[in-house]
Amino acid sequence: MQTFVGLDCGGSTSRVLAVDETGQTLFRGQSGPANLLATPDAVVEQNLRKASAGCPPATAVCGAFAGLVGPHQRERAERLLRDLFPGASVRAEADYAAAHAAAAPGTNITIIAGTGSLVCGHDADGRLVKTGGRGYLLGDEGSGYRFGHAALVHFLRRPSARTANLWAAVENIFGTREDAEIVAKVYQAPSPQPLLARLLPAFAADLEAGAAYAEALAAREQADLAELVATHVEAYLFDLPKVRIALAGGVWNATDKFERLFRTSLEGWLPDVEIEIDRIVRPPVQGAVALAKEQQKIGNGE
Repeated sequence: MQTFVGLDCGGSTSRVLAVDETGQTLFRGQSGPANLLATPDAVVEQNLRKASAGCPPATAVCGAFAGLVGPHQRERAERLLRDLFPGASVRAEADYAAAHAAAAPGTNITIIAGTGSLVCGHDADGRLVKTGGRGYLLGDEGSGYRFGHAALVHFLRRPSARTANLWAAVENIFGTREDAEIVAKVYQAPSPQPLLARLLPAFAADLEAGAAYAEALAAREQADLAELVATHVEAYLFDLPKVRIALAGGVWNATDKFERLFRTSLEGWLPDVEIEIDRIVRPPVQGAVALAKEQQKIGNGE
């Protein structure tokens, strides 16, 4: 029996899924972040070992990693996969490859907005290309990190305007209401991005409630994300009258207002393009499984 394993290794969570030739699920696992650039090496390995503990021996494996930006990270990821799944045919890809593989057929662009963000899709030559994805210091427009960061900055900057949602979330996440202790915990965190992204639900609740700070920040972030998508369309899909977009990542599930703000901004950037927006039809980890099956076919010369 052949076993195909996909790993979705994100900035907050890592997931593992194993299936047989018929698609029957054999194993599911989950652990913490495994971003190759932002998560410490030892933590990446620890989390992936935890997520894959108990997984049956694999025929082919695809790991889709946040932070895979060049050959060095790809080689490192493949070494880790070979260590985790001895004897398997392994393949390491950027995390967005799995998300795009999980979108419906005919999708032109997949927008990932989770802990971080980026835009990807196939160009006219069939290559998978991306726009954005520059990380939390230089990009991540419309991401969970950016919204969580905005929420905490508002919390610290405007004590008199702190909402009940933020009070509860900050106390739950940081275990304190003291500003100095909160700041210290942010700077002491090995990876601040997943920590701050945990404030996304509170930010989304404030947005739903009409909090002025949340409305202003959400509009700005979605405008920046729409500009990123427009840049991608102009670079790779400039001659298409209609563009099909799939949304992936936890931001889109937090509140429908994010999608509405994004659509309004994107229509302003691309007034002559018909825009269709849907959600990905499968979880990214299933996209990683599909890429593992593709890897096995390549290995067999099919």
